[in-house]
Amino acid sequence: MIPARGKEPAELWQREDDLINHRLTWLLTSQGLLFAGYGWIFPQPQLSGLAWVVAYLGLISSLLIAAGLVGAVIAQLILRKRHGHKLYIHFVCAIIGWATAVGLAIVFAGGWICVMLAA
Repeated sequence: MIPARGKEPAELWQREDDLINHRLTWLLTSQGLLFAGYGWIFPQPQLSGLAWVVAYLGLISSLLIAAGLVGAVIAQLILRKRHGHKLYIHFVCAIIGWATAVGLAIVFAGGWICVMLAA
């Protein structure tokens, strides 16, 4: 998290929101490409080893991005604890946004686990 010296709490919150947005963009882009690649590789028996590599890459990248999202959520929780009265953000809205972001990464990880179990 960026040190709070000289920055308003709302700016710091917005920075973490931007990081969540970037990580979700990376997640959706990478997972879309990996699932498309897997779909192209899977029916070709001579590339079955590569299909496993793509599946593992998908699982690992979704878990790493989930960890990054959790880090941003923790940073926002710390900001809320320290400066909640200055943020003007309803806590329920923040929780829904956090659950959606982290949940999406977990859903992708679950999808890759299902792909590996079915193969």
